[in-house]
Amino acid sequence: MTMRWTTLLLALGLTAACGTKATDSADAAVVDDATGTDATIAGDATATTDTAVAWDQTRKWPNTAGTPSKGALSAGIAEGYLDSPVGVSMAGYGNRDAGLHSAWSQASKASRGFYSKMLIKTMALQVGTERLVFVKSPLMTSESFLTDSIADLLLSKYGLELHGRLIFSATHSHHAPARFWPIPAAMGGVGLDTFDPELAARMVESFAAVIKASIDNVAPAEWAWAKFEDWDKTDLVYRDRRGENDPLWGKDPRLTLLAVRRPGGQMIASILNFPVHGTAFDTDNDLLTEDAPGGVETKVEEAWFAQTGTPLQAMFMQCAGGDSAPAGDSLGHPTPSRIEKLGEDAAQLILPKFATLQWKPDMTLTVRTVRVDFAHESVYAAPDLAHEFDDPNGAPYEDGGWQCNAAGVSDGQSMAGHPKQCIDLQSFIGALDVVFPYGPLNQALLSAARLDDLAVITLPGEPLYSLAQYARQQIEGKTPGITSLMVVGYSQDYFLYLPAPADWMLGGYESQMSLWGPGGGRFFADHSLALLGDILANNVQPTFWESSPSLSPPIPYTARAVEQSEDANTLLADAPTATVRTANVDFAWGGGDPNLGAPTVTLQRQQTGTWTNVAARNGHAGLALDNSRPGMLTIYQPIPEVKSDILASRKHHWRVRWQVPADLPLGVYRLVATGSALGTDGKTAAVSVQSGAFQVAAGPTNFAATRNATKLLITFTAPPIPFANETGESWPATGWRLIDRASKPDAVGTIRATLHASIVGSGKTTAVDATYSETDKAYVIDLVQPGLTGAALDVTVEVKGSDTPGGTLHVGAP
Repeated sequence: MTMRWTTLLLALGLTAACGTKATDSADAAVVDDATGTDATIAGDATATTDTAVAWDQTRKWPNTAGTPSKGALSAGIAEGYLDSPVGVSMAGYGNRDAGLHSAWSQASKASRGFYSKMLIKTMALQVGTERLVFVKSPLMTSESFLTDSIADLLLSKYGLELHGRLIFSATHSHHAPARFWPIPAAMGGVGLDTFDPELAARMVESFAAVIKASIDNVAPAEWAWAKFEDWDKTDLVYRDRRGENDPLWGKDPRLTLLAVRRPGGQMIASILNFPVHGTAFDTDNDLLTEDAPGGVETKVEEAWFAQTGTPLQAMFMQCAGGDSAPAGDSLGHPTPSRIEKLGEDAAQLILPKFATLQWKPDMTLTVRTVRVDFAHESVYAAPDLAHEFDDPNGAPYEDGGWQCNAAGVSDGQSMAGHPKQCIDLQSFIGALDVVFPYGPLNQALLSAARLDDLAVITLPGEPLYSLAQYARQQIEGKTPGITSLMVVGYSQDYFLYLPAPADWMLGGYESQMSLWGPGGGRFFADHSLALLGDILANNVQPTFWESSPSLSPPIPYTARAVEQSEDANTLLADAPTATVRTANVDFAWGGGDPNLGAPTVTLQRQQTGTWTNVAARNGHAGLALDNSRPGMLTIYQPIPEVKSDILASRKHHWRVRWQVPADLPLGVYRLVATGSALGTDGKTAAVSVQSGAFQVAAGPTNFAATRNATKLLITFTAPPIPFANETGESWPATGWRLIDRASKPDAVGTIRATLHASIVGSGKTTAVDATYSETDKAYVIDLVQPGLTGAALDVTVEVKGSDTPGGTLHVGAP
């Protein structure tokens, strides 16, 4: 997360003031299932209620011994899209206010479209009466307000008791929807905009629906996990971004895979647990995107399907991403293709590791979650950090501090033993009429789980490698029955950056952007580890416990009005009747208010007189090649231009820009836009607009062939397409798609796709499919088997599935 605090403080004009310490929290029930109400499968279970208690940082979670659930595993997976209208502001960068604003944004500028829709993915695991659901969130971070609300909705709407059984991890894109963090409105410029209860409620509905779907899909399964150190040795995917702690800590070198499959079958899903910031795009970007983590997911899924012919749900779940930057720029690619490159490089590194997984049908499964209350007294109870988070007058930063430094100490030098000069959060936040204890500062949601010999803990913020390493060192090699610890960062809650104490002392941006000084990260890690320790001691209950009820209760809201559409179902800009590979196809239409959801634009192909959807490149059942995944730019360009007000009606114009893939089979295609619009008659109706048919020809793509004594070597290339943004806008006009991960963007690129070749020689015709060989740097066709080693050859070649043949290449006899 990136913020500019000086500007913020000046804008707020804050002076020192004191918040008020509350003696009692809001009256609410504490969920406590220590009495054994989890004896039935979630859906029938009900939570018991404890007596409401005041906020109490000394209250310890109870432990009830029991037998962990052990036996046959069942698993279910699902995915769906986050409900967050175009126009919502994006989280991650502070003071991102220059630009258009909408009814869905406030302190930060509005988004104006998307590179892809925001994708939620879930993996539900069930053993006996125990259940755990991993949730990959496309947001910048997790937050307990969302975590709590989702569990509440799952119980009230679906009858699923999953409090304490959900482990969220946000991918940390700095271009995902904001406004879900319930902080004071005056702090909207810090990077997540002001809180919006309607947007948060829509997000909660989205998450709950996908979680429910994964549980509905639960069926017998096998599972496997493995860890790999130094898997990205040359920084193709991610790299260290923090210099103050060099050489003690570089980037976190570990990749952990946690996968499931149907018994004896193909893998269906895998968690990819490693760190990378979602900051490939900068503050000028106006389009929602999952950034680098989304690129990894997309390319791993596509590569797996290309290799195996079976679909995979790749779930990126952050680890120590606080000091890990995205790579992908070693060859100078512009940001959109840079993200594709790092994704393809990640796929090349990860896919071979799937083959090493050792599958098993049984699992020992336990999960526990606690909400702890804390302030300075509990965070700094350990004697080694006594007075290390005090101000120059010796007073503790009771409720945290920002922008800390020590007089006379430079970044990279230790602040240990020096008084800390920080913005006191009790004074800073208290000046905004906040009552202490305050949920976003004084309560944390933490989880731990055991999956056989794999332990899992969550960290509520942006952990640095130093903290992940610390947590692993407490468990690995020291805990019988546990082989490895999977650290899930950006999980359950949010307290900004989380370094280990010695790392925090070295200063720099990540230290300054922490909330609880040198002891904060360790405090959260120690509590998650203590919870894990209880699990390993077979103290398996309660699954969910609160030191006191949440101090961030739900907030009522009135839903925004929907604007009518003045020209829905109108074709505004048609595709050309003919185009070529790597060229742009632009398509625009009159659609509906983003409040009704983002439109879907699907690529269809005409064959034998029938239009059918082109299948998505990841092979997911029922998924078409459309604008839900990266590949098509979707831009919202209403007339009049959006502002913060809501009109009675407007021309809701949408546009898709699609760069025709260099490996698309030749044929006749069209684009179809669907969605919903509120008409001027006040009725909501479907939108469906089709482009005209367009023929895709080979264009600049080129085949060449050479031979040796036994092999025919074919190359398939495309010339570079210069990158440029649309004039006056932040999104691309040309050349934003990756052609070749191994070539510079200004060089001829190699295309890797399955080809179909027809070879005429020695008086016979041989048909063969060919795949690209990384070893030979070409498509390799064996000439021995068809008996063509001594003949002159005429080779007609095209991408497999093309309607028309490509050119014929003449290859002389050897």
